[in-house]
Amino acid sequence: MKKAVIIALLYLVFGIFWIYFSDSLVFTLFNDPEEIQKMSNYKGFVFVFLSALLLLLAIFNVYKNVLKQKNQIDILFSNPDIGFIQVSETGVILDINENIANKLGYTRKELLRRKTGDFTHKEDFKEDIYQWELFKQDHNSTYTRKKRYLHKNGTPIWFHLIGKMVKDFKGNPYFIAAIIDISEQKKVDAIISSELKEKEALINNTTDVIWSVDKNIQLNSFNLAYTQLIKKYYKIRPRTGDSILDKYTDEKEKQFWLQGYLKALNNEIFSVTNKREKEGKLTYFKTSMNPILSDHKVIGIACSSKDITEEQNLIETLKNTIKEKEISQDIFQAIFENIPIMISLFDHNDRTLKLNKELLQTFGLNENETYSLDVLNHIIHNEKVRSELRSNILIDFKNWKDFQVTTPNGELRKQKWINILIKKDRSLSIGIDIERLKENTNNNFIYVSKKSLPE
Repeated sequence: MKKAVIIALLYLVFGIFWIYFSDSLVFTLFNDPEEIQKMSNYKGFVFVFLSALLLLLAIFNVYKNVLKQKNQIDILFSNPDIGFIQVSETGVILDINENIANKLGYTRKELLRRKTGDFTHKEDFKEDIYQWELFKQDHNSTYTRKKRYLHKNGTPIWFHLIGKMVKDFKGNPYFIAAIIDISEQKKVDAIISSELKEKEALINNTTDVIWSVDKNIQLNSFNLAYTQLIKKYYKIRPRTGDSILDKYTDEKEKQFWLQGYLKALNNEIFSVTNKREKEGKLTYFKTSMNPILSDHKVIGIACSSKDITEEQNLIETLKNTIKEKEISQDIFQAIFENIPIMISLFDHNDRTLKLNKELLQTFGLNENETYSLDVLNHIIHNEKVRSELRSNILIDFKNWKDFQVTTPNGELRKQKWINILIKKDRSLSIGIDIERLKENTNNNFIYVSKKSLPE
C-alpha cells in the first residue's frame, strides 16, 4: 500500500510539472495559434507515452515480485503435507488449499465458510478458544499450536499451525497460517516415548546407581537408586540442574570427585573403588565415569556406581585366610573347592600356582599336577594376552579386567579377573566366568565341604 501511494504521488508531481513547464515553453517559443495547437498535441503524445512507459515499469516490477513469491509458495505447498489456511476473526474459513482439505476428507469448496471449531477435536477445543482469544488481543504475536482436526470419517489428524494476524486492503483483520500434517511424526514420537518409558523403568528397577551430568558438572538425569543413595548419605533430595559437587561437605572428598569429573570431561574414562560408612557399616562401590560425545566433543558424563560390598568382603576374607599361614594345595582345595569362582595362588619364589577346583574344571586341568605360569600356553592363544597376564600376576590391580580364554573343547569364553598382592611374594587371582556362574546358579548351588582341614 505504501509503495502504491509513493508511485501515485510521484506521478502527480511529474504531471503537474510537465503541464506547467511544457505549456510555458510552447507559448514562449511559438506565437502562431496553429503552431501552438500542433505543439500542444505533440506534448500530449509525449506525456501519454511517458505515462505508459512509467506504468509499464511499475506493473512489470510488481508482476516480477508477485511471480517470485508465487513460485516460492508453489514450491512450499507442493509438499502434500504442507498447506495454508485463512480464517476470519470469528473462526470462519476464508480459504484453504486443496491438499489439506483432501487430507480431512473434504474438497476445498466444502470447507469454505465453515468454522474451524466444527471439525476441531473436542479435547483441543477449549484450549483452542483460549489461545485464539489471547492471540486476537495481540495481533503482532505469532500463533503456533499443535492440534487435532477431525477427518470426515471422525479420525483425528495432528496438524502444526504457524501463523499471524494480518489485515486486508480495507483494514479488516484475518488470520493466515501455514498448516503441516504431523501425524506420522506423532506416531514416531509415541513409539519413542514408549521405548523411553520402558528404558526408564528398567533403569529405575536396577540396584546400580546411575546418573549423568552436563559439561558444567550439573545433574542432568538420574535413576531411583541414585535418589535413594543421596538421601541416605547426604539427607537431601537430588534435582535436575543441581551442582553435583555441592552435596560434599568434606573438602577432600569434593576435590577427589572433582578431579574424576574433570578427567571424564577431558575425554578420559575414570574408574575407582570407593567406600562409604553409615552407622558403623562399610559399603563398597565401584564407580565409573564415561564421557558423552557429540560430534567428537564431550558434552557431558555418564556415571554409574555398583555396590560391590559382597565381592570386596570375599576378597578381604581370602586375604586374611591366606595371610594366617602357609597353605598346601590340599588345604587350598579344601577351602575353595566349591566356590563358583576361579581362584589361583601364585608363589613368586618357586613360581608355582595353586588352583581351585572351579579353575581346574574350567580348563580341564589335572588336580594332582603342579602348575607354573606355563599353563597359560594351553589356555591363552594370543601371545600378547599371555604376556599381559604374566606381568599382571606380579602386580596389585584392584579393577576387574576382561580376558578371552579357550576351554579344552575349543570354546572361547569371556572372563573377568582381578589380582591382589597378599604378600610381597604372593599373588591371589580371582576370576569369574559368567556362563559357568550361571550354570552353578541354575543348578541351585549349595556349599558342601567334602574335605576337612588337616589338624
